[in-house]
Amino acid sequence: CVPARLTLSSPTRPGGDPHPIRPTMATRPELMDDLLGEVLLRLPPDEPEHLFRAAIVCKSWLRVVCDPAFRRRYRAFHGA
Repeated sequence: CVPARLTLSSPTRPGGDPHPIRPTMATRPELMDDLLGEVLLRLPPDEPEHLFRAAIVCKSWLRVVCDPAFRRRYRAFHGA
């Protein structure tokens, strides 16, 4: 008895369009930075070491934390 071979199907568009959805490479990093920024935005302001630790995880996280737009949003979100 040989087990059936498993295959992974690609996500398809609504309505059953057979062409799989493929995000472009240009939007992936931007989307990830946006999502990361939303997560980091919710770190408590009374513990700044959390932002510092997040910034030293990797270059992309450092870029998000050091971005002036993120810092403005962080201050506005926390009422500083």
